[in-house]
Amino acid sequence: MEKTISKNEDVTGCDGVFFVNITNVPNYIEEFNPQIMRYDRRTKLIHRNVINFGMSKGLTFERTLLYPTGKIKTALVENDKSECDTKAKFYVALTRAKHSIAIVYNGQTEIDGIVKYNYD
Repeated sequence: MEKTISKNEDVTGCDGVFFVNITNVPNYIEEFNPQIMRYDRRTKLIHRNVINFGMSKGLTFERTLLYPTGKIKTALVENDKSECDTKAKFYVALTRAKHSIAIVYNGQTEIDGIVKYNYD
């Protein structure tokens, strides 16, 4: 399969896919004002303006902050390409941002090509 080439030529200085440690989420929100997204209401968040992955279909945002489920975290780390409804909704969420996608994590997470956001 060929790589997808973005036609978005806007450069904002913080473009791409990032991991954000859960302790840095408040700073990331303050700095970038992303649309916050979760799989469903079982992920309890104190943030306002949160939408579920499935409800974001057809919408576009400048930046998104995604709270992945345990299954999604495992699939990302293990490069699991099997199909499931959870990953289909995550795909919808991943494709909503124009400039950047931030994925919330806790603990150690390393995936080639995904930069960790550091608040200084």
